[in-house]
Amino acid sequence: MHVTLVHVHVKPEHIDDFIAATRLNHLASVQEAGNRRFDVLQVPDNPSQFLLYEVYATAEDAAAHKQTAHYLAWRDTVADWMAQPRQGVPYKALCELSMQSFKPFYIARLPRILFGRGRLNEAPALIAGFGRKALLVTGKQSFFGTPRWQSFIDALAGHGVEWWHCTVSGEPSPQLVDDTVSRFRSENIEVVVAIGGGSVLDAAKAIAGLLSSGDSVMDYLEGVGRNKTYRGPSTPFIAVPTTAGTGSEATKNSVLSVQGPDGFKKSFRDECLVPEYAILDPDLLATCSPALIAADGMDALTQLLESYVSAKANPFTDALAWSGMAAVKSGFFAAWRGVEPDAGEGRAAMAYA
Repeated sequence: MHVTLVHVHVKPEHIDDFIAATRLNHLASVQEAGNRRFDVLQVPDNPSQFLLYEVYATAEDAAAHKQTAHYLAWRDTVADWMAQPRQGVPYKALCELSMQSFKPFYIARLPRILFGRGRLNEAPALIAGFGRKALLVTGKQSFFGTPRWQSFIDALAGHGVEWWHCTVSGEPSPQLVDDTVSRFRSENIEVVVAIGGGSVLDAAKAIAGLLSSGDSVMDYLEGVGRNKTYRGPSTPFIAVPTTAGTGSEATKNSVLSVQGPDGFKKSFRDECLVPEYAILDPDLLATCSPALIAADGMDALTQLLESYVSAKANPFTDALAWSGMAAVKSGFFAAWRGVEPDAGEGRAAMAYA
């Protein structure tokens, strides 16, 4: 890497002329094959002094720059504007930015994501696009216990959708999943919609995966199940989180648990279980208590950190994890304090994270 710092002192009456001419030279120079950087810097408290930071791959590339038409035109144009001769000082780069290594990686299937305030209003039309029979899975209070519920089911009726409803309380168990599948399998459900926190989404994900076959989830639960290979198909599934912590709306995992001395917490996992759509509406977080916002925020931040430091991390996941952590930094406290209008932006940041 060949680096040159060019110190320039311009006559005060020609500062603007110099900037205009140098900008043209900069735009052409950065197009040269051997150029790596070409920055033009101005001293804040002495605007007649400039520093040109020129970086080329090799000394030959730097020499070739001096023969280009744009450099020669710039040199001749600015010559009479110099308060003193330009001074170029070459440097040897010791710590160079190496080209990033892109190793093979794999990204699992992702849902189609609708993000933004008010996006819940689009759910009834999406649901109708999958059929006329929907199973709605909610918490006992989350969403089902809010004024939004009536508006939502009225909109479903307006789209000609017949619906059934079940609730999830606490962490879902294999028995809850099996009982729900048995209860609704004969209804020929065409789409499953989960609106709630992570437990609701995990339960609905497993229910959607088993409605077609009627199998027990214990056939497929990792580590404790019967080790059968899941082959689907899964009933189309739409996930609408009302919290901002688990990320279940974007994964292929359904985490189920059994309490007690012989209890466990295991996953039913397959790419067929990934939701068709994930609808992230930050307005749904408005009913979350400060304690829940705090707990979910720490959950989200922990998972983002885990992804970023994972031995299996890659440039794609790093970019998402870093962006998510930045969102937590900017939005967590505003969402937790709940003082408008900042709270709305904070909830949006946490929903994104």
